[in-house]
Amino acid sequence: MTEPAWTPTPATAADRWKPLAAAIDPRLSTCPAWRALASALDRAQQTGYDVAAHLPRLAAQEPLPDSYPTRALHYRLVDECHAAITPPPTKVRAVAGAQDLRAAPRRSDDQWPVYRADTPGRGPAC
Repeated sequence: MTEPAWTPTPATAADRWKPLAAAIDPRLSTCPAWRALASALDRAQQTGYDVAAHLPRLAAQEPLPDSYPTRALHYRLVDECHAAITPPPTKVRAVAGAQDLRAAPRRSDDQWPVYRADTPGRGPAC
């Protein structure tokens, strides 16, 4: 049996960067912030930033904290490579069933119900 002529590329950024993260610190890819860092690594690499060379150096600047080591490394990355910053959304997605509050009819002052403390059955005025 022969080996395939090509190796498939991992489907997600998290899968692509997992070996590098494991070599730096095994906790990185198990942290909830891992996907955000992996996406940032993709953005940085797309602009020519040498992630494989610089990420270990960023991790070694000072020890990664016990809580959220991935987030700490992400901050170090975006501090050095601004291309890794998550871009703002370009379009607002519509959510099924959501209403556009700008289009909702508004009540004028005289349309609001009037509650008076002296109305029978309402109890004493405060």
